[in-house]
Amino acid sequence: MGFAFHCPSTNPLSKGVLVTRGIQALFSILIIFQLWSFSGFAQEWLPVSKDGSKSYRHLVEQQMLSQVNASGFGVAPQLEEKWLNRVVSAGQEWTRNLRELEREYRRAVASARKARLTIRARKAVLEQLQPYHASLLEEIDRYRDQIARIEEEKQKFLESLTSTSFSVLVVIRSQLTSDLVQKLPALVQDDTLFKNSGGIAISAVSERYSTRSSFPFKSGRFQVNFLYPENISRLNKDISEFVYLFARIDVFPYVEQQQAGLSGTLDGQEALTFFDADALLAYLQQEQIKDNRLEAWAQGELSSLAVHNDQVLKAFNNALSHYEHLKSGFGEDLAKLGQEEQQVQQDIGNLRKEIEQGDIAFQKMDDVLTNYAAHFRSKKVMWLERFLMAEDGVLRTDSSKIGELQPVLLGLRSNALTSDTSQAIQLIGRPLVSVYSEMVDRSNQLKLEVNNLPETLVYFAQPNLKDFELVKLKWGVKGHHYQLLHLSRRVAGSQTQFGLLVARKLELQSTTTPPQYNHDTCAFTVLFSPKRFKLTKAAKQAIKQSAQCMKDNPGQSIHVIGHTDRRIFSKYGKQDNNAKLGLRRALSVMDALVEARIDPDRIATVSSKGSSEPAVLGMDRSAHRANRRVEVYSDPTL
Repeated sequence: MGFAFHCPSTNPLSKGVLVTRGIQALFSILIIFQLWSFSGFAQEWLPVSKDGSKSYRHLVEQQMLSQVNASGFGVAPQLEEKWLNRVVSAGQEWTRNLRELEREYRRAVASARKARLTIRARKAVLEQLQPYHASLLEEIDRYRDQIARIEEEKQKFLESLTSTSFSVLVVIRSQLTSDLVQKLPALVQDDTLFKNSGGIAISAVSERYSTRSSFPFKSGRFQVNFLYPENISRLNKDISEFVYLFARIDVFPYVEQQQAGLSGTLDGQEALTFFDADALLAYLQQEQIKDNRLEAWAQGELSSLAVHNDQVLKAFNNALSHYEHLKSGFGEDLAKLGQEEQQVQQDIGNLRKEIEQGDIAFQKMDDVLTNYAAHFRSKKVMWLERFLMAEDGVLRTDSSKIGELQPVLLGLRSNALTSDTSQAIQLIGRPLVSVYSEMVDRSNQLKLEVNNLPETLVYFAQPNLKDFELVKLKWGVKGHHYQLLHLSRRVAGSQTQFGLLVARKLELQSTTTPPQYNHDTCAFTVLFSPKRFKLTKAAKQAIKQSAQCMKDNPGQSIHVIGHTDRRIFSKYGKQDNNAKLGLRRALSVMDALVEARIDPDRIATVSSKGSSEPAVLGMDRSAHRANRRVEVYSDPTL
């Protein structure tokens, strides 16, 4: 069973014709109601070819082979039903997607409008914060330089401490020997006797004053500053004679210096250090030394020594305290500046993120518009074409040798197909492959005028985003594709019917421009005098002119926000006086908008920020003037 036989074209009265008709009748019995049906959808859409039957012949052969083992009747109702459902769903899906993309675009426009307000406000604050941040950095550098200079001056001061000394009175008690007798007339200050006592003097000064000094003592050096000019001696019970030497030694404790031979011990001798007169007088009494001139000298020396040491220590500690106080003060201010700089830097970063997010909103709007416009401009229209031609073997005439290709359109409300060529097809004496190939060829020559397509009506939102308009889209053909769904051949008695089922798809290009919504918003600012909330005639006239933008965009809601400068007035007697003043100003502007014929229902919010959101930072007159304001802006409601 197949498509390889030929329809005879001999005289119907001949014997050969009768035999042929008998064979044909037998063949009809075998294939009556036989139908090759396509079991599923075709795999791809094919462009309508202009080169004729070669490509169609191959396509028909492949389709015939795919239908050999299938059975059916007519033009496969189940296949038609599936494809008609696909045709209907394709049209509905395009309309549904267009509606959703249009809504998404309007939402994106609304977000972009809000973002524009955010960007505008954030950029205004950013323009103020950036120079303020730069001034903070300059101030921080100045403070750091000042701290460095203080530290430098402190180091210079500490280096000058090498000449700072503390004085101590040292009494050296030594047994009078012949060797010492020889030294006494020419005793010099760098003698070993004084070098050793110098070590004791350094230790005594360090013990007495190091804990009271703001700067640590070093190894130090000493210098014998004065030696009492008279030698004091006495005999003890053993008739041993001792000599007493009295010397004032200056100790330089802030010097890192090692003096040779400085042991701090005395062989056969003893050295005692004194910082006050009472202790020395008690020692003289203990040693039974009675010398009025010595006592008077010692009292005067120790008195001046104590005053000198206290003044040196006090001046030194005060100087260091002064440097540390300056450094600490600048350090605290520097830390506060650093914290403020970090906060401002963080605010700048947050503002930039918000501005970037606003830019993303605009980018999203552009992307959504691109998708919306692409879907808007391109549409695919699908339908089915059913063709049926018959040839009667008994009532055969010359005209029965050809069939008229008359399509039935399924899935379209229009049946208007036009062709520039004759649609008559020779049926007799041709292989079925040839017949079907020509049927496909002729069917592809039929054209559906764009004007005969179903109308495409969409709702466009007007620029005010409040009113809508029903618009009919105009289309042009961009491409024509088809799928060969089903071939059928049915023999009933003497009549043979040839059937063809084709799926069509037109790619349309819209010549209607998609709507683009205005994403600009209306905004203006009203300034006020100090402590005032009433509007002048000039201010009302300015509001009336500025409100024209809001009249041109009636779909946008309106927000009114009052502000004050950063001063606190005592007129209201409460901390929230600025908030009240800002609200009164906002209410005055709201009344002026209503007088300018703005619908009161559009005014969504009337609020006050008081002095919490200054437009300009600072406490000078220009900053106060800019901050005494009411901000009015519109916001679309979609």
